[in-house]
Amino acid sequence: MLISSMMQELLRYARHKFDSVLSASPPPSAASAARAQHGLARCATGDSHLAVLHGCVQLLGNGQLASLPSGFAFADLSVASRARELRDALIECDRLRLAASLAAHCAEVEPQPVDVAAGLALLRAGRYADAKAHFELCMQPAAAARANNSSRSALALADHTAAYLDQIVETLEAAPSGSVDERQLAELHACLSSGAAVPQPAAAADSAADQFGDDSSMSAEAYLHALHVVASPLPSTSSPSSGSGAQHQQQQPRRRAAPISSLDSVRLMQCVFYLRRYGTPRQLLNFWLRHCLIDDAVRYALGARLPATLFIEAIVRPTIRAGRQPLLFSALRQLLDAPPAGGLGAAARDYIGATCQWLSECGALTLLVDWLQLAGDWHRLGVCCVQLFLAETNSAIQLRYLEQAKHYVSESLSRPRHPPSPSSPHDSAASAVSAASAASAGIEAMSGSELLKLITLQSQLSRALMSSHAASASGGSSGTGSSSSSRSNQQQQQQAAPAALSLFGPHGHKCALAEQLLVANNFELAFQIMHECRLPVRDICQQAVCKLALASKRQAATRINDLLRNIKGTIDDDDWDLVVEAAIAALASSDGGDDVRSAEKLVGKLVGPERRVIGYLRCGKLKTAYLTAVKLNSRPLVMQIRDEAQRTDSRSVLELCQKYLAQQLD
Repeated sequence: MLISSMMQELLRYARHKFDSVLSASPPPSAASAARAQHGLARCATGDSHLAVLHGCVQLLGNGQLASLPSGFAFADLSVASRARELRDALIECDRLRLAASLAAHCAEVEPQPVDVAAGLALLRAGRYADAKAHFELCMQPAAAARANNSSRSALALADHTAAYLDQIVETLEAAPSGSVDERQLAELHACLSSGAAVPQPAAAADSAADQFGDDSSMSAEAYLHALHVVASPLPSTSSPSSGSGAQHQQQQPRRRAAPISSLDSVRLMQCVFYLRRYGTPRQLLNFWLRHCLIDDAVRYALGARLPATLFIEAIVRPTIRAGRQPLLFSALRQLLDAPPAGGLGAAARDYIGATCQWLSECGALTLLVDWLQLAGDWHRLGVCCVQLFLAETNSAIQLRYLEQAKHYVSESLSRPRHPPSPSSPHDSAASAVSAASAASAGIEAMSGSELLKLITLQSQLSRALMSSHAASASGGSSGTGSSSSSRSNQQQQQQAAPAALSLFGPHGHKCALAEQLLVANNFELAFQIMHECRLPVRDICQQAVCKLALASKRQAATRINDLLRNIKGTIDDDDWDLVVEAAIAALASSDGGDDVRSAEKLVGKLVGPERRVIGYLRCGKLKTAYLTAVKLNSRPLVMQIRDEAQRTDSRSVLELCQKYLAQQLD
């Protein structure tokens, strides 16, 4: 204290000397006057610094300040960085008045941290109007920040505002506050909804303005939804002619929703005020979702026409991650069902379409089904269920997806299909998963009737293949290990590769499936698939008879005859002969003598006489082939028989062929 008094005396003496210079007669020169003025300014600064230091010494003496910054001296008050250290120490020990004095009298020391600390202290004390006044001094509203985002100082102020806003919200979320009369708030909402004036005393009006702020852009509906005063959709403004109906609505008791947010009503509304005034839309949405106020978040996003990407990132993803998608659906469904006059239904459909597009690109097909149901896009629901079928490996689940796809496509044919929104990209489930990507474009391009036929065929096919696998499994299990073998076969049949069992795949897959059905004696379904998918019947039948000849040695002839009997009359004579020739070749190449005899019997089924000659050749019946060729008087056929006789060393037939050819030359 003695040192402080001595410094004050020295400053007083210096100020007296400088005043003497300025008041001397004759007047001093310009240079002397300038030096005297500068000296007086230094004395004034020294006085203010000395007052700050005197206050710090008093705090040290009272134990209210632990210590000054390390090595701090009186001259350090003229150094901005050291003065900031002292300011922060004063703020930390809640000596805000002295910290404000320091910031006011020390050059380049910012007063904003002091104002923020004072505002936060007032928030904790529940003095919201006073807190707002302090924050107005150090924070930049979001609208002003967007308008002045070019200068360096404006960018710095925006950064500080974002940091201060986080502190404000954290303080309000953590600090307790007084209660609010929610009954009065409900009455206030009723008055605002009807457009009537709100009768209240001036004190009450000041209190309401203090609690909720003066942001006129915040609707009563958003406030009351956030406060959980009403759980049902708020009634629209009634016309004067509605009369008793409006009164009846107001007389009905409103249901209270279970409180979700940990904040009381006053602090929650304070957070909304600051976030709307100083924050970004993303910060406001994050706050609402953090307190499970999904309805408010959705209404704000749609009303402000926020970008669809922000809606997805800030609302959709967090709600899905938190398991609150039903709440989001409820909020969107209310807007979709609302009268068109509100204008939010179209925006809701745009956001839903963008979300469907995003889920499709991510391959989240199960979630995509839910969102397409919300959108009422039944055709793409069917496409999505088809792709779920393609991605699934369990046969029972595959059938369930097919039934769902059939139901949705049938619904799409009986209902008008929503056109794609012009403001959002065309939703396509085509890029959902890699297993289905090859067939997706074709599925999406199909009409509803074509897709329904293909889904019905695929359902029949899946059931037929399941039955076939089950029959082979039960037939192959015997002895003591039959039960374990049966279980293993059932698991194998249910884990069949989905791509190989799909009619939604490429052309080759469909042909292979039709061939598989022919081999399994399911002729009706095979021909139905070949007809609906426009498959080459002849080529498929040729492959089927070859497989029958190789797969079933003992019953090859019988099963091939069954196949030929079922395809007789469904193809023309040329294709029929080619199929029979393939069967003859497959049986004749077998090692068993019975198969060769069966192949010889098939020769009589050929329509073209020349083809019968070829058939006899493949069965090794060279003499019969020669006699048939002679009857046809076909020199090329006899030459072909001669070549085969030379290859097989059949001398008798060779001599007959040579003699016939010689006679032909004569």
